[in-house]
Amino acid sequence: MMLKADKVTKAYGGKRILQDASFHIGKGEFVSIMGTSGEGKSTFARIICGTVRPDTGSISFEGTPLWHTGTYHPASNYAIQLIPQQPFASLDPRQTITAALMEPLLFHKISRSRSEAQARAHELLSQMHLGPELFSRRPGELSGGQAQRALIARSLTLTPKLLIADEATSMLDVSSQTDIINIFRTLVEKEHISVLLISHDQPLVESVSQRIYQLSHGKLMEI
Repeated sequence: MMLKADKVTKAYGGKRILQDASFHIGKGEFVSIMGTSGEGKSTFARIICGTVRPDTGSISFEGTPLWHTGTYHPASNYAIQLIPQQPFASLDPRQTITAALMEPLLFHKISRSRSEAQARAHELLSQMHLGPELFSRRPGELSGGQAQRALIARSLTLTPKLLIADEATSMLDVSSQTDIINIFRTLVEKEHISVLLISHDQPLVESVSQRIYQLSHGKLMEI
């Protein structure tokens, strides 16, 4: 089991958002959490990523606690990556998308030189079906679907084991949604990366997921 959450609770201002929420996802699984807006889906995703602290409960990644005595201990080598709803808010408008991918490759010394980082960046962008004519463009010169694919490519620079897609297709047209979902499917099937899709779109969730959880009134149940 790659990630396991056990009896996680979270409240804001006395309102219980999550109540004894338990969940698991294995290696190379495509799992979804479905629910209407405001039910706490994004809160749960951010607890896993370490930006929101749970009130009680435990979460472990490959058997190692992510939260311990109120402190977050990141999964090794940035193994968990979040793909948010709005890619333009996560990409530097001043950077080309190639530079956006080169930055983590160089900072974490994954690539040994700028030329190696650039080659890897172009390889990942091509993997996301972004052609050479887009490599030197900035986020504002891309469509929403292209920007989201660039953001997925950037997350792959860190060789993640789990991608959390938090409403990552909700702002896109149907064609772009299909492109993104097909990319996630390929990552699951060919690279055995696990994908956790957070969505309110029931038909979409039912068409792609191996397992589905429903979040309603703070309760998380597998359906």
